[in-house]
Amino acid sequence: MPSIIIQAIYFLLPAYFANMAPVIVKNNFKRLAVPLDFGKKFHGEEIFGSHKTFRGIIAAVAFAMAIAYAQSLLASFPSWGDVGIVDYSQWLLIGFLLGFGAIGGDLVKSFLKRRAGVAPGTRFFPWDQLVFVVG
Repeated sequence: MPSIIIQAIYFLLPAYFANMAPVIVKNNFKRLAVPLDFGKKFHGEEIFGSHKTFRGIIAAVAFAMAIAYAQSLLASFPSWGDVGIVDYSQWLLIGFLLGFGAIGGDLVKSFLKRRAGVAPGTRFFPWDQLVFVVG
């Protein structure tokens, strides 16, 4: 039986990939590079910032679903069966929820960063490393 740490990391793989997806696709799908907040402001500050786009949300959810699908394929092998802590026959739902949760957490962090006056791309420790997992 794998350790709980290995199982937790394996479970969160779709969220980790969702968190990386917007950076990976940032030079592609230019038509989807529309800011989520459409440039609107809240108390004089951008809501999320121009770098939080529909392209990023779609990529995050798609990457998470792809990883969850790969995990569902691995679940059929006896040696991988014990690593998973959820029923990967529901891979589409798992991928969607983990992907949307990860990117949703990142959006909350961006909203809070704008309120705190922190510039986009600037470190916001420890929230940069934690919020997507909480989401």
